[in-house]
Amino acid sequence: MPRHRSRGIALAASVFALALIAALIAGAFFAARQEMRLGENVQSAERSFDAAEAGLHSVVAQWDPGTYDGLSPGGSASFSGLLPGGSGSFSGTVLRLNRRLFLIRSTGQDPGGVSLRSLAGLVRLMPVPLVSGAAISVTGQFVAGAGTLVRGEDQRPLGMDCPAAGSAVPGVAITDAGGLSVPGCADSSCIHGDPPVRFVPALGDSAAREDAAAWAALTAMATNVYDGEATANPSPVGTSTTCDTSTRDNWGETAVPADVAGCTRHYPVIYARGNLRVTGGSGQGILLVGGDLDVEGGFTFYGPVVVRGRLTMRGGGGRLTGGVEASSAVLLPGEAGSAEIGFSRCAVANALLSRAPAIPLAERSWAELF
Repeated sequence: MPRHRSRGIALAASVFALALIAALIAGAFFAARQEMRLGENVQSAERSFDAAEAGLHSVVAQWDPGTYDGLSPGGSASFSGLLPGGSGSFSGTVLRLNRRLFLIRSTGQDPGGVSLRSLAGLVRLMPVPLVSGAAISVTGQFVAGAGTLVRGEDQRPLGMDCPAAGSAVPGVAITDAGGLSVPGCADSSCIHGDPPVRFVPALGDSAAREDAAAWAALTAMATNVYDGEATANPSPVGTSTTCDTSTRDNWGETAVPADVAGCTRHYPVIYARGNLRVTGGSGQGILLVGGDLDVEGGFTFYGPVVVRGRLTMRGGGGRLTGGVEASSAVLLPGEAGSAEIGFSRCAVANALLSRAPAIPLAERSWAELF
C-alpha cells in the first residue's frame, strides 16, 4: 500500500497566532502612545492656561498708571512676558472701555509652542479716596483780600473730557468763624457756593484722620519730587503726540498748543517735601506740599492740591481749580492780577484716576476665550 502524506495546519496556526499577538502588541503600543500624547496635550494645555492666567494677574499686580490710566476710551496697549524657568510665555492687550473699566486679554503659550489658551478679565480703577468737600478747606486761618474769588460751583475745565456739572459745594470749609477774615470783599461777596462758607468744628481731626492714609499713598506715587526750599515754573514739554515726562517742571496741561498737545493726558503727582514757590506757568495732576505753598505770577493748576502748611496767593495771583486743602490760606493778589480757587469734580477725578491702581471685579471678573 502506498503511503499518503497528510497536510498539517500547525505552521499556519503558528503564523496566525504570531500575527494576532503582533497585532495585540501593536494595539497596546498604539493605545499607550495615544494615552501619552493625550497626556502631553493636556499638560501643554494646562501650561498655556497657567501662562495666560499669569499674564492676566501680572498686569493687575504690576499695573502701570503712566501707560494704562493715560489711555483714552477705546485705546489699547500691549504687554508680554516670560514665566520663570522657561515654563511658558504670555502676551496680550489692555483695552480701556470707559473712565474706570478696562478689559485685559491674555494669551498664554506652553514652552514647546504646542498649545495656546486665552483669558479675558475685567478690572476697574480704584483711586485714592481724597475727597474735596469744598473749593478750599482750611483748619486754621483763611484771609481773602481784594481781587479774590472762591467758587464752590462745579467747574468743567476747558480741554477736559468732563461729564455734566454736578451740584455746588461750599466755597470755604473752616473750623470756626474766628479764623475767617475777608477784608477785600464785603459780606464775603467774593466767596460763592452752597453755602458760601461752612463751619465744621471737627474738620481738623477728621481731615487729619482721613488724609493720613491718602497722603502716604499719594506721596509714594510721586513722579515729580522737590526737596528743600524749591522754586518751580512749570510748562508742558513734548510734541503733538508725545510728552517728555522725565522733565520735573513738566506738569502737563489741559488745553495746550497743538505742538505740545501730547501732554494733555499727563497727570503727574507733584510732591514738595518742604516749601514750594511757584512763579507762574501751568499744570495739572496732584499737587502735594509738605510745607508752605507760595503762588504768584498767574500760575494755573487743575486737580487736587494738599498743603500741610500755609497757602499764599499774591502778586499776579493765580488760579487753582479742583479742590484745595491747607492748614491756612492767605489770598492777597496785587493789582497785576487776581486769585481764584474753584471747585471741579472733573479735575479731581481725572487726576486721581490717572494714578489709580486696578482691581478685578468682585464677581465674574474673568472668562476663558479659547
